[in-house]
Amino acid sequence: MAVKRKQPSITAWLKKENTQGEEIADEVQQAKELKQSVRVCLEPLSGNIIAKAKVIDPRKVKAWKSESPKREIPHDVAAQSTNLRRSARHLPTNEKQPVEKPWSSELYIERLSPILFKGHINYVSDFNDCANICDTLLTEVENSSENLIPIGFDLEWPFSFQTGSGKTALAQICMSEKVCHLLHLYQLEKLPASLIALLSHSRVKLVGVNIKNDVWKLTRDFKEFPGQKVVDNNCLDCGPYANVVFGRSGRWSLERLTAYLLKKKIDKNPAVRRSKWHIHPLSKEQKLYAATDAYVSLLLHLTIERQEALNQIKEEAMAAAAALEQDL
Repeated sequence: MAVKRKQPSITAWLKKENTQGEEIADEVQQAKELKQSVRVCLEPLSGNIIAKAKVIDPRKVKAWKSESPKREIPHDVAAQSTNLRRSARHLPTNEKQPVEKPWSSELYIERLSPILFKGHINYVSDFNDCANICDTLLTEVENSSENLIPIGFDLEWPFSFQTGSGKTALAQICMSEKVCHLLHLYQLEKLPASLIALLSHSRVKLVGVNIKNDVWKLTRDFKEFPGQKVVDNNCLDCGPYANVVFGRSGRWSLERLTAYLLKKKIDKNPAVRRSKWHIHPLSKEQKLYAATDAYVSLLLHLTIERQEALNQIKEEAMAAAAALEQDL
C-alpha cells in the first residue's frame, strides 16, 4: 500500500523560498565586497633578503638574551642591533640627546643691552615755547646743505580700555643725537604754524616705524594739520625701507627692528607706555622713554641709509670689475 506524502503548506514553501533568496543575496553582497577589497598576503622573508638589507631579526637578539642574561651577544648581532631605529623615549638616559628649544625673538631681545637717549631733553608745554623751538629747527633746515633732513618723530597719547585713545599729548622731535625736543600738546587748542611748517617742509623726512599712523593720529586731533600732504611727501617708514635695503620681508615693530639693526633692546615698559601722558608735567621716566623712541627712530634711519650707500658702492665695484674683465 503506497504511503501518501504530505504536501508542504504554502506558508512553509514561501518561508523556504525567502530563506534561500536571502542566502543568495548575502553571497552576492559578499562577492561584491571581496571584489572591491585589497588582499594583502604576508610571507616570511628569506635569509638572503634579510642579509641584503643588513637587518638583524629582533627575535634572534631576544633569543640570545633569554638563553643567558650574562652571556655576551655576538659582535655581528650587537652591531646590527645598534643600527635599529628606536624611540627616544625608550633610550637610556646617557644616550638621550638634549632637545633644542625653538628660537624665540623675545628671548633674543631680552639678552641684549638696553639703549637710552643720553643727550639733552628739551621739554616744553607752552604754545609760544613750542613755536619758538619749531622756528629754530626750521632755520636749521633752511641752512642745511643736505637735500633731505631726517627727523626722528613720534607721538604719545593716553589710552583707556573704557574710552579708547585720548587726544595727542606729546610730540617728540629728534634731529640729532645731542638734543631731543618734547612738545606737550595736550592743552593746546591748535598747533603752532611753525610746527606745521616744519613737519610739512619739502626737505624734511619724518622717520620711524609705522610713522604714518602717528601722522594720521595728529590729523584727527588737530584739523588744521595737513595729514594727507605729510603722508604723501614727508613720511619714510623704516620697516619697508629696511626690507628693501637688507633684502628682508616682514612687518617690523620698533622693538624688533632695533634688535635686528642696532643689536640693542629698547625699553617698552607697559607701566610707562600706558601711563597718563596728558598730565603735566611728565615724570623723568616718561621723558626718557619718549626721547629714546624718537632718538632710536633717527638711528634706525641713519643705519639703513648707511647700508644702502654700501650696497651701491658694492654694485658699482662689481659693475666696474665686470666691464674690465670684458675688455681684457
